[in-house]
Amino acid sequence: MQKTIFLFACCALLFCQCRSLRSADFRTSPALPERLPPLRLLIHQASFGQAFEAALYREGPGTNPWMGYEVTNGALLDVTHLFQRELADNVVLNSGPQAGQARFKLLYYDRRNAGWGYSIPSVATLWTVNLLGLPAGTIRCELSLQLEIADSRGKTIVTYTAPGQGKATIALYYGYNNANAIRKANLEALKSALKAIETKLQEDVPALTAQMIAAEQ
Repeated sequence: MQKTIFLFACCALLFCQCRSLRSADFRTSPALPERLPPLRLLIHQASFGQAFEAALYREGPGTNPWMGYEVTNGALLDVTHLFQRELADNVVLNSGPQAGQARFKLLYYDRRNAGWGYSIPSVATLWTVNLLGLPAGTIRCELSLQLEIADSRGKTIVTYTAPGQGKATIALYYGYNNANAIRKANLEALKSALKAIETKLQEDVPALTAQMIAAEQ
């Protein structure tokens, strides 16, 4: 009994020493050769919150579902950080008046532990094999991301959608604990979708800029 308790304690201690998310995990694709004018970031709070199992306020009369950018719900912080960084580093100019909106919405989300088979030797050996480096699981997620570009009047100019996939390993030393593995897999899937969207966006930048400027006149 004492040996079992000792092994559980060792695993708990070591899983606390798994990798954590770093600034590089929020680094995304290369910048567009030509950027859009500054845009206000809006995130569809309900779609991301429901997918990431966040506790959100209920939408009701007068509630704006596009105000997720301004909330501090923990499940949305990674999303907000990623999209803020993506716009600032790669998509829009960093000076000048805002010429429109960038609206992100999650259309589809699925997450699973694709490495459940690792649990058999893990449980059978009371997690001893995990102390030796065997993964405890692999989190995979698939999603579909939508980006709407709107002018300063709120009129949608163009809509892009793209799928994304991400994965992360639950493991000691070189992997993540369960919570951070989910966050990492989410980020990788979102970055995958962003890269695909920006490939489409790149050719449209001149036309989109012209339409946003025209809406200001």
